Formats: sequence, structure tokens, C-alpha cells
Amino acid sequence: TLHWQNEHLTKNHIRGTALVAVGAVFTSVFANVDNKVYSVRELEEQLFLRATSVCYMLLELLAIACVNVALRKQWLSPQVRGISLGVVAGVLMGNVFFLKGLIGIITTTVSSWNFEAWTRPTPYVLTSAAIGGAVVGHIFMRKGLGEYKGVFMVTIFEGAHITAACLSGCVVMEEMAGAPYWQYVLYWASVLCIVLGMLLINLAANEAQIDSNFQKAPRSDDIPLEDKPTRREVAIGRPLEDMEVGAIGSPSIICKGVELGEASWPRSKLDEDCPIGSGTVVCGRPATSNPGETIPRIPGPNAN
Repeated sequence: TLHWQNEHLTKNHIRGTALVAVGAVFTSVFANVDNKVYSVRELEEQLFLRATSVCYMLLELLAIACVNVALRKQWLSPQVRGISLGVVAGVLMGNVFFLKGLIGIITTTVSSWNFEAWTRPTPYVLTSAAIGGAVVGHIFMRKGLGEYKGVFMVTIFEGAHITAACLSGCVVMEEMAGAPYWQYVLYWASVLCIVLGMLLINLAANEAQIDSNFQKAPRSDDIPLEDKPTRREVAIGRPLEDMEVGAIGSPSIICKGVELGEASWPRSKLDEDCPIGSGTVVCGRPATSNPGETIPRIPGPNAN
């Protein structure tokens, strides 16, 4: 959990995460271990010429498009919105049959040293689909993590990812074809376990949304104009009223920040302590240029 997001583990979090983890493990145990490597023509028949595969991909695209419209129009409640973001991201990244087909073509090419498959559009379509699904899924996942807590979003994403991979593997690639009945039942029971874990996580969705206090700080463009400091409001250095400066015409002379007093001062003393050009500040009558000449006391404005 993330401390800065104020995440708190609940019983539903623990149970849901445990069910998703157990289901993921047993889908690997009961899956058909026969990993068939397809040639490019077999892939084209399996993915693009079978009615079942085409219907699956079209229905998936339609569902994702509908959810995307609902998210943009803000038709969904915050609870359903978080689940939708995680499910869409998981489904897009769960279509591993594109990547599996591409790896099969690469394996066949390396083993036979035959590049005929790369003269057809299938490898490039598979590459584009695999990369596009990963990138768009990352966008949905990033948006979800920006609005909801990680312990909620990651579990929903992983559950949808594994479920989509299992479903597409059975429907599109027919990976469970020829498996015994008990293995088929246990496999889908494991998938059901993942779905149940997602439903338990759903019970904690009301507290999964990130508090507005933890959102990013507003940009300067978002601050109202009247709240922005102007150039005149920015104080640089000591305020004028705090400086020990005598009024014009007063008998005070400030030399190197020290007030020398109100009596007459010898010019030689001023030349020694405050030479010309040293930044001496004289308030009142300026010093004369004759050495040894004393500067008389100059009465202030209120003197009689």
C-alpha cells in the first residue's frame, strides 16, 4: 500500500487479492501444456478467417469503445468508473494471442531460416496490434492510478488481464481443445476464482478513490489573477521603515551603518572612517572637501 495515498488494507482487500492470486496460479496448473507453434498461414486461418475469432475481437472492440464513451461522458459512478478503467487496461494488455502469434512466426523463421512469412502483412499486423494494445492499456491504467488507490486498481487490472488472456486463449487460439473434461472444468473454476476476487475488491471501491487533498498542486495558470503576487508586493531587502536612516535635514550622520551622533565631527575623522566612494550615507548637510574642517551641527526641521 501507499502511505501517502492513505491506503488502508481491509479484509475485502486481502480476500480479493488472495482469490486473484490463487486463481492465477491454478489457471497455469490446469492449462493445456501443449504449446503449438503456428506458421503464418495457420495464424491467418486461426485469427482472421475463423468466424469465432473475428466475432470475439469485434465484440471486444465494441465493448471497449462503449466503455470509453461512457468514461468520457462521465455517465458512470465513481465506483464503476474505477473498475471500468482497470478492466479495459487489463483486457487490452491481456490479448496475448497477438504476441504469441508473432513469437511463433519468429521461432519458425529462426528454425527454418525461411523469411517467406515476412513478405506477408500478418507479422506487421500482429506487431502493431500487440504494441497498440499495450500502449492504450497503459494510458487507461495510468489514468486509473491517478484517480484511485493502487491496492484497488492493480488487483482489478491483474484480474482482468489474466481473465482476458484465458478467455482469448480458449476462444481465439483454441488452447484447451482436446483437453479432458475435468481439466477443462478446473481451468474455468480457476478463472471464476479470479472473477470472485475482483468482485470482493469491488466492495472496497467506495474508499478506493484518491482524496482531493492528494491531487497534484495547481499550476500557476490555474491560480486566480487576484491571488497572484504582483511585482510591487514582493519585498526585496529590509523594509524602509526598519532602516536607521535620519531624515533629510536631521543632525545624524550614518557611516558604515553606525550613527556617529549629533555633535560636530572633524573632517579628518570622516576621511579616515568614511572615505569618499565607500558608500557612506550622510543625512543632512554633506561634508566639505577641506581637510580638518569640522562639520557644524545642522538643526533639524523642528529646531527654533
